[in-house]
Amino acid sequence: MTLRVLMLSQWYDPEAGSAAQAGVIARALHRRGAHIEVLTGFPNYPSGQLAEGYRVRPYQREVLDGIMVHRAPLWPNHDSAALGRAVNYLSWAAGAAAVGSVKAPPVDAVLVHSTPATAGLPALALRAGRRIPFVVQVQDLWPQTVLSSDFLTEGRRARVERPLNAMCDAIYRRASAIAVTSPGMAPLIASRGVPEHKIRLAANWADESVFRPAPRNESLARRLGLTRPFTFMYAGNFGPYQGLDTLLDAAERLRHRTDVGVALVGGGVRESWLRNEVARRG
Repeated sequence: MTLRVLMLSQWYDPEAGSAAQAGVIARALHRRGAHIEVLTGFPNYPSGQLAEGYRVRPYQREVLDGIMVHRAPLWPNHDSAALGRAVNYLSWAAGAAAVGSVKAPPVDAVLVHSTPATAGLPALALRAGRRIPFVVQVQDLWPQTVLSSDFLTEGRRARVERPLNAMCDAIYRRASAIAVTSPGMAPLIASRGVPEHKIRLAANWADESVFRPAPRNESLARRLGLTRPFTFMYAGNFGPYQGLDTLLDAAERLRHRTDVGVALVGGGVRESWLRNEVARRG
């Protein structure tokens, strides 16, 4: 019997960076024989600008790599302002809940790609309205990720802490299963009243045909300025949740070490801030 799955992910192809992860999972399930459809938004990550050829509509569908993709409306935004980001997240959650109530196909389960955690809200609606169980794949641990970042002022943090906790409790407790990407996430989720047997480790992966040990390319290293004997590298999103100011503090303390270098590879809303801060610190 063919497994029927609806994936809920605010971000999906053709969006790049971490947003591409949902597409990798969907295609893998498709190759393994599952019938999978995707409910997502209109592509605007990471710039907050709509991808070429798209405009926000009440509903749109298309087939990508043999997978039916349903798109729900949202307010495109990915800047560093908390209000704009919140409207982006919540507008898609509301749009996806509305579209899902009408357009979601008959499925055995919903898979929630949980970053942001508001992606779980349409799953709650489908569970309540159509009795469809859902599984949450936790990439970013909410609300801790938001509350511990410098995204929010103290005043805003105090105002949103209770509703964020209530939202996450509702999603985590009603999920049929929760997949976490690191062992440390499991006890934090269990402490919210979630039975431990519902939580499973599903670590992130790497395509070993692309990412594999290789001989050092001295020419490339010189071109990139990576000439010191030992280099610490961060590769990923330059956002408000990553705590990259801590890395800059560490690099500043190592400035006297001519044998150690620090490299940051990636992009995001804090890239300009990082460049300015590096220049300011010299």
